[in-house]
Amino acid sequence: MSLYITRIFELLFMPPGLFITLLLLTILFVRHVRMVKRLLVIQIIIIYVLSISTTTHHLYGLLETVPPLTQASIKKLDNDVIIILAGGIQSRAKEYDNKPDVGYFTLLRLRYGVRLQKQTGLPVIVNGGIERNDITEAGVTAGV
Repeated sequence: MSLYITRIFELLFMPPGLFITLLLLTILFVRHVRMVKRLLVIQIIIIYVLSISTTTHHLYGLLETVPPLTQASIKKLDNDVIIILAGGIQSRAKEYDNKPDVGYFTLLRLRYGVRLQKQTGLPVIVNGGIERNDITEAGVTAGV
């Protein structure tokens, strides 16, 4: 039951459901036509600004706070293993007979992990959560 409630909240309050919810609330509860028009224009502007590449690149940049490793910083580290966290899978990759394959972000992480492995010689562990039908991201990633 809680899974359904969680999914409903995700659909209502994550994009694009958030914008649809705001539009419906504006139409249902605002009585003045001028105010409805103003709110709709504001919402259209917000949707546009959040969807253009300039905004998405800026927001992604805010998430990337740790600089990439350099050769000098790699030599200073005292690690035993490289752990690669999966970043999603494609549930049906047409080029692989509709079987699961790694997603875009997983592929980026794998490439960087392989680069680090070549530089350090450390063993690699892949890790990832459960997607659907008991197919784990780690299992698909390890099979690449």
